[in-house]
Amino acid sequence: MKSNRPIQKRVSGAWVGAVAAVFFGWFFFVPFFGEGLTNLSYDLLLNSKRSAPPENFVIVFQDAESAGKLGQSPDAAWDRKLLARLLQRLKDDGSGVVLVDLVFDKQSGVAEDDVVLATAIRNHGKVTLSNNKLISVLATNAAGTGIERVYPDSDNAVRKLFSGRTLEDGREEVAFTWKAAELAGAPLTRLAGQRNRFRSVNYYGPPATIESMSFFDALSNAPPGFFSGKFVLVGAPNEIKDVGAGRDTFNSPYKWGQTLYSGVEVHATILANLVRSEWWNGSLPMQGLVLTVFGLAIGLLLVRFRPIIATVLALVVAIVVFAAACFLAWHLHFWFPWLTMVIVQIPAAWAWSVLYHWIQGKLERQFLEQSLSMYLSPKLVKKFSRDKDVSLLKPGATKQKLTIMFSDIASFTSISEGMDPDELALMMNEYFESAVGGCVHPADGTVVKYIGDAIFAFWNAPEPQADHGVRACDAALRFREMSAAEVRGKKLITRIGLHTGVANVGNFGSQTRVDYTAIGEDVNLASRMEGLNKYLGTTVLMTGAVKQEIGDEFVTRYLGKFQLKGFERAVEVHELMGKRGAGTEAAAPSHEEFDSALRLFQKRDLSAAETVFRRLYEAQPHDGSTQFYLKHISEIRTHELPRDWNGEVELKEK
Repeated sequence: MKSNRPIQKRVSGAWVGAVAAVFFGWFFFVPFFGEGLTNLSYDLLLNSKRSAPPENFVIVFQDAESAGKLGQSPDAAWDRKLLARLLQRLKDDGSGVVLVDLVFDKQSGVAEDDVVLATAIRNHGKVTLSNNKLISVLATNAAGTGIERVYPDSDNAVRKLFSGRTLEDGREEVAFTWKAAELAGAPLTRLAGQRNRFRSVNYYGPPATIESMSFFDALSNAPPGFFSGKFVLVGAPNEIKDVGAGRDTFNSPYKWGQTLYSGVEVHATILANLVRSEWWNGSLPMQGLVLTVFGLAIGLLLVRFRPIIATVLALVVAIVVFAAACFLAWHLHFWFPWLTMVIVQIPAAWAWSVLYHWIQGKLERQFLEQSLSMYLSPKLVKKFSRDKDVSLLKPGATKQKLTIMFSDIASFTSISEGMDPDELALMMNEYFESAVGGCVHPADGTVVKYIGDAIFAFWNAPEPQADHGVRACDAALRFREMSAAEVRGKKLITRIGLHTGVANVGNFGSQTRVDYTAIGEDVNLASRMEGLNKYLGTTVLMTGAVKQEIGDEFVTRYLGKFQLKGFERAVEVHELMGKRGAGTEAAAPSHEEFDSALRLFQKRDLSAAETVFRRLYEAQPHDGSTQFYLKHISEIRTHELPRDWNGEVELKEK
């Protein structure tokens, strides 16, 4: 049996899970399928973060309440002199950059109002306006202008931080938040090539997190110096309570509480991100790379473990991924679609791990059954295939009491001479199929190997069998019945040798190939029992040790003691005649007479023994054992027997 297994933890198998994890990660990451999952990864990170409004940022809302207090019609544009008053108040307080998120695409009904506002803008010196059809008198006096555009996702939530872009015709679009950041001297704006890079908005909390006040309070109730050094953004509040085309209101990534941001709140967040360098990084290529690396890693990792361990490990990895996502986003300002990893890539890798090990287990079980079927009966194969702790597959050996069988085909050389090799192979295959499947395995014996036309088998290993001697004898009688039938037109008579003794049982061999077998003197003795058949004219011989194992369950005939070449002690030999109660008792008188002759022989009364043997021979001329003793008596009669001779028959040949 070869020592390698049919399937192992191979790189090819692991890579299937890795590729699957990467594929599904990308599938649920691309915009058409994965925008919702990617956005939810972003949203949950924000929802898990503690709100912390940026310092020195305040929003002034042109709200309905202020309009009423200041005498402004809700259906008409506000008096621009009011904004001029606010800018003067901000200048007096020493405010920082002012970002006005209002549209001035038409001249005021009173031309003087535009001049007053333009003067206030110029005097403040740090006012940034939207250049959306901005009238020239204001544009020329502003410290900076840019587009106020944002790019919401399909759910109308703004997650991408827009700073600017290069159009196809080469023109540059610059966000007014970027212009405001430039005006404030933000470090980012001094670096070349940074404006158009991909960034994500890092919200400081749900709507209304950034400090705000009404336009009226900013003019009349704010204490002196309140706006000193602060970034001030002026715009419309979220009073519509709805979103849609043309409305400067956006859905919030936060899932609880107020769910709508006003446009000016979004711009305030973006400006704070740019000035404070607190945006979240995570471009699409970078996030795709993270998914790829993680998919490969988790795919290669989980497949290495059995399902239970892989399940626990998958849960642990999911927790670690979430913790890492929070840490990276909150502290290092980098986010990635961690939810895709947790609910897509990890389950995909886990599912492959379970499937892989199920397939592997099935193949290993099949291989195990195939391996065991070379040795064991189908019944034992099923039993051991459910329990991988099989001794015949383990390295090393142990001492074990066995009943050992050796079989051989009588006159095989003469039978096989002249046969076509293919025909001989077919005949032997058919013979072995009947011998193993019809004789050894029905008795739950372990077939160790085929040696030419011989079979080496034993009982009581690898599974303990209290009746191992009985099982071996039962198999031997099945061989005798099989010999009565022809195999491809040939009469194949099988001779059997049985012995019970202790042997070293286990796997023997080299590092590249091992065989489950038994070795030891008792194994050799069983082989010699088989060979003794050709001298005694018998088909099934056993030692006295086997006779002790089987008791009176079988009918046997005692054939004497034999001193075999290479063995120090004489061996008691018995012939297996048949199962008790199967009609074999009819031969009992002749067996008793044979036993009587044998006792006379062992008592040195060779003449009396010869007389009885001759009488038996006349009655049963084909009995090989009787012929053997008549011939042996005539041989030993020619010389004096040793004084310590006790009737042993010494065989000088193997």
